[in-house]
Amino acid sequence: MIKFIVLNSCYFSKDGQESAYYRRTYREANSIYPIIPEDEIEWLKRELSDRKKYIIFSHHSLVNEHRDRGIYNREEIRRLFQGKDILLCMNGHDHGDAFTVVNDIPYYTVNSAAYVWCGAQIVSSEELKKKYGYLHGMLLYKQALYVDVEIHDEEIRIQGMNGDYLSVTPEDVELYDYRWNGVSIKAQTSSHVIRID
Repeated sequence: MIKFIVLNSCYFSKDGQESAYYRRTYREANSIYPIIPEDEIEWLKRELSDRKKYIIFSHHSLVNEHRDRGIYNREEIRRLFQGKDILLCMNGHDHGDAFTVVNDIPYYTVNSAAYVWCGAQIVSSEELKKKYGYLHGMLLYKQALYVDVEIHDEEIRIQGMNGDYLSVTPEDVELYDYRWNGVSIKAQTSSHVIRID
């Protein structure tokens, strides 16, 4: 039996106080964002104690180390996974595609359905701001991106897809390597097969 666990990473900490964020309150000075709060960590410990197989979902990444992208206390969370049968961790948030394996656990970042956000890249250049300011930092996809996930006894199959940019591409805004915020920003979702032991 597989248990699906959804973590709420939409919290920040300021002066030792943990709070859910809304309307960009995580941007308050000296705040730590995003985090998994202590009471949720205690809940997660209990949920992982029944010796099942697990698939973990979170909005933010448990592996992306780029500033303000991955969960701040991700290493503490990943330590809870040691010795557990974690089949896969999936997240969004990064508006990009990534797949990595850490300590034998696969982590998959699902690309945005609609666009890449790279506003700071455009704002950092007066020339790019004049030319592409109307985009408000978004490079739109021509078609909605998605993944199909099939879980079988011996494997998990993630079927991705290839898409296109609607008009402006990462190259146009001088992101020639198609990477931003620690992930690939190609108009795609990648495909993977994960073996279940």
